[in-house]
Amino acid sequence: MQPLIHIAYASKATQAFDAQALAELMQRSRSANESRGLTGFLLYDTSHFFQLLEGPAAAVHDVFRKICADTRHGDIACILNEPVQARAFGEWSMSYMTMTRGELGAIDGLKDFFDAGATFMQLKSPQARRLIASFADGRWRQNIAGRAMQGNPPDAGPDALARERAAWQSPYGRSYAYQPIIDTKAQEVVSYEALIRGARGESAFQILSAVPAAALYGFDAEGRLAAIEMAARLGIGCNLNLNFMPQSAVTSPGVLDSTLAMAKHCGIALERIVIEITETEAIQDHRQFAEWIDVYRRQGMKVAIDDFGAGYSGLNLLAEFQPDQIKVDIALMRQIQLNGPRQSIVRAIVGLCRELRIDVIAEGIESTDQLRWLEDEGVHLFQGYLFAKPGFECLPMPAFPEPRP
Repeated sequence: MQPLIHIAYASKATQAFDAQALAELMQRSRSANESRGLTGFLLYDTSHFFQLLEGPAAAVHDVFRKICADTRHGDIACILNEPVQARAFGEWSMSYMTMTRGELGAIDGLKDFFDAGATFMQLKSPQARRLIASFADGRWRQNIAGRAMQGNPPDAGPDALARERAAWQSPYGRSYAYQPIIDTKAQEVVSYEALIRGARGESAFQILSAVPAAALYGFDAEGRLAAIEMAARLGIGCNLNLNFMPQSAVTSPGVLDSTLAMAKHCGIALERIVIEITETEAIQDHRQFAEWIDVYRRQGMKVAIDDFGAGYSGLNLLAEFQPDQIKVDIALMRQIQLNGPRQSIVRAIVGLCRELRIDVIAEGIESTDQLRWLEDEGVHLFQGYLFAKPGFECLPMPAFPEPRP
């Protein structure tokens, strides 16, 4: 195996690149970089470039020589040229980002440097290493475009995300099924939950188990956009429930920006978007998460806690912020009409949510006996096979039960 090296350099751009021109430039170079085994990233501040190239020594040196001869680069300064034990960006292709002065000043450990008016050209090796670390391990990792597996920049608009959509693909492809959430009192569909499937209807387990861990949050973010696009094409006229991995907010505070942008782009009011947070997904700081999610709720988006009762953090989440909905875990619904302890727990949940003005959705309903017991306790929002199975690439109409006399 050839030894690995990386080269980091800065240069002055001899021509201006808008966002589309930069994306097209990186797209043209991606296949060549991949064939040479090169990974890394490029930053552009509208006047200067900073690029890290990593890979086999011969390939890195060959590409760097070509860059030095490229008339689009001027005053090239090599900042780092050294062997490395392992790639820092092994799951990426050649990624890129246009950075504003404010974004440069927000890079970990480099605020004073960039706030003083310095550019990439003034970087020394210690500062270059801090810059690289911010994209290798820090929160900027999720903001950069063109990753082979990480997905798309979470805060980009729909058009930019569409250009990057093919960067990583599941071997099964990806599509969606939609399952209705119904109101038995009003006898209407109040929402459809988008559920990931393969292009031929393969299960969510098959799709998600094929996604590398490093790509999961990007895959999750991009998937919401595809789910919104399909729902809009199918003519959805009610709410749309979308799943969300809350840990992605730690590394990318703007991760839901693209979701709301896509909803606007497709003509779906933000008040009709419901983000489902699974209770069992680890949230380290409930209060901080509540402050973060409230930014989106103030724009109209609703929040649901899914699988409520399956983990240990549900009550803590309710103490820090009150979601618009909770979906009671399927395990509590199983044979509830016959199980006294489950009945007591569900009665307590329903009573608590009534006081907090939170809608309760009972999911996993498969029998009329379950339904009737829950209706007697005041629940009127339901999801389950009793009404409709998920419809692959369609919005299935449910079978509404007969109203209670």
